[in-house]
Amino acid sequence: MNTLYTSSSVALDTSATTLNIPGDVAWVAIEDAANIGGRVIVDDLIDAVPVAPEMALSQGATGIADGGTHDFGARALNSSTDTVFTVANSGSGNLTLSTPISLGGANADQFSIQAQPSSTIASGGGETTYTLRFTPTSTGTKTATIAIANNDSDENPYNLTITGTGTAPEMALSQGAIPIADGGSYGFGNHALNSSSNAVFTVVNSGNSDLMLTTPISLGGANADQFSIQTQPSSPVAAGGGTTTYTVRFTPTSAGAKTATIAIANNDSDENPYNLSVTGVGTAPPAFSMSFAPNSINADSTSTLTLTIDNSSNTVGATNLSFTDNLPAGLVVSTPSNAATTCSGGTLTALSGTGNVSFTGGTAAANTVCVISVDTTSSNAGTYINTSGDLLSSLGTSGSATDTLTVISVPEAPVIGTATAGEARATIEFTAPASDGGSPITEYTATSTPENRTGTCSSSPCTVTGLTNDTTYTFTVKATNSVGTSEVSEASNSVTPSGDTDGDGTLDSDDAFPFDPVEKDDFDGDGIGDNGDAGGLGVGVRVVDAPLTCQFQGPVTAEPVSTEKAPGQAISTQLRFVLAGCGSSVSIEALFGDDLPNGSIAYKVTSSGDWIAIPNATIEGNKISYIVTDGGPLDEDSIPGTITDPVTAVVLPASVTAVPTLPEWTRIFLAAVIGLIGVSYVRRRWAW
Repeated sequence: MNTLYTSSSVALDTSATTLNIPGDVAWVAIEDAANIGGRVIVDDLIDAVPVAPEMALSQGATGIADGGTHDFGARALNSSTDTVFTVANSGSGNLTLSTPISLGGANADQFSIQAQPSSTIASGGGETTYTLRFTPTSTGTKTATIAIANNDSDENPYNLTITGTGTAPEMALSQGAIPIADGGSYGFGNHALNSSSNAVFTVVNSGNSDLMLTTPISLGGANADQFSIQTQPSSPVAAGGGTTTYTVRFTPTSAGAKTATIAIANNDSDENPYNLSVTGVGTAPPAFSMSFAPNSINADSTSTLTLTIDNSSNTVGATNLSFTDNLPAGLVVSTPSNAATTCSGGTLTALSGTGNVSFTGGTAAANTVCVISVDTTSSNAGTYINTSGDLLSSLGTSGSATDTLTVISVPEAPVIGTATAGEARATIEFTAPASDGGSPITEYTATSTPENRTGTCSSSPCTVTGLTNDTTYTFTVKATNSVGTSEVSEASNSVTPSGDTDGDGTLDSDDAFPFDPVEKDDFDGDGIGDNGDAGGLGVGVRVVDAPLTCQFQGPVTAEPVSTEKAPGQAISTQLRFVLAGCGSSVSIEALFGDDLPNGSIAYKVTSSGDWIAIPNATIEGNKISYIVTDGGPLDEDSIPGTITDPVTAVVLPASVTAVPTLPEWTRIFLAAVIGLIGVSYVRRRWAW
């Protein structure tokens, strides 16, 4: 028979095979159940189990037994990593946790609980989680514990040990085998300007975590432009001895000490940034120059040659100084040489009478100037361009030095030319000497022989005055500059000065008409000067006893004559001329080449064709002589100071006597005057 269990009853799903009876009774298995009057009848109770929770812990898929451990692994200092743990209840009763949970152990401060679990976890597979964080602040293995109090009868508390390792990089720097501490320096040493030197630096990470560098690295400091980063380091640098390198170049562009800095930002806690100073010295060969003092001397005088080695721009000394100066030909070391130097050490060689100066083995100290000096001289005038050989030293090649010395002397003698006589004077031509002695010629002096009369000039020709006419002379010339006077030239040709009787500027010896200021030349030799020559042989006009100012105004012409109104037998030619500056009157000689016919009388033909006899004229052979007055009856123009007068000749018939007539303009003038007189007379009559 089925028996009724009366201690507890529950409505059943008759299809169920198990029943959870409320209260602390049991879990039962049901067999042969029947529904009797609305009650559950259970018989054959086969098993009864007490109610209990069952706690389990896992991290991800990995279970962790009570008393187990979890390792967070290695972690860089001050960095964090979180891990989530899962608490599961696989028991038949609810799992109760004592919360909040907490950390214990030696390094509990290196861990933290980021999320707390729930305090009640349902039976039959309920879960809750909590989160732990590892944040190491120092290196090494760190350990902490968590004891979770709960109602699991055999795992209370549930113990968990957690571990982790704090890691940190450790940066070190070296150049080659030489370590360089943080804040240390590296020196490139001395380098010539514009040359380059590279240094490779090695970064080592001896720590137990990666070293992180901030790249690219850069330069700073006062002379950063004198350095450059040629290659950059890589990042990260592996822990446990990993390395990377970078390259710095030093290229000085000016002399002196140079400094720059490199600050490498990184994750090394006590060396961030890692500071490095780089230094170097830019060196330039010392400046090399020379000078002559004075730079212009007289021949056989002395000038001091000074060679200057200027190392003032360098912070290091220039050693092993060496140069040779081969003086230009003609310039030598004086006696005594007075050779001296302010450079340290070395050997200076400068032998009197030689053309060589040399210096070897000396030193120009840092930031100093030293000199080598020696006296020089020359007997020969000229411009001496002195260029030394290169100056060599420990700091490189300075190049050569150069300067110019001018040596001056008296000029060479001028080269004589032609002497030309004048009235009580002579003009002497010459050529300047080939050499002025290195100094400009300031004066030439010509001297006569005999009498030693002199004349000076700044260039050819020179004129010597005060000579005696009709005395024969020769002349020499000498040149003078700032040094002195040259030798005299050779003697000139002989000349004899003479007078100038007519004062026309042509000496009587050269004047074809020494008593006629109007004429000096007679090209065709017909006795008529070239100024009054009408072109034919013996045809033209001569002016007699004229003042110096009297001159022909244009050529004298022989022109044909119209004989229509001629009073007799006229010759065919009339001479026409214009004179100026001859005074109030002048004596004229008109020459017609051939003799004039016997009985000829002097006439002039006016522009209107009238024939007017020339009073007081005389005829002798081919010549008519007469006097013409400026503005008088025979002067064709009315311009004061100018005389225009044609002249010819006529042979009158036997019964005709030549009556002088007035020019047409004169007749008109007289008629007007007579008319005015008549009008005046009539007016007076009327007034009476």
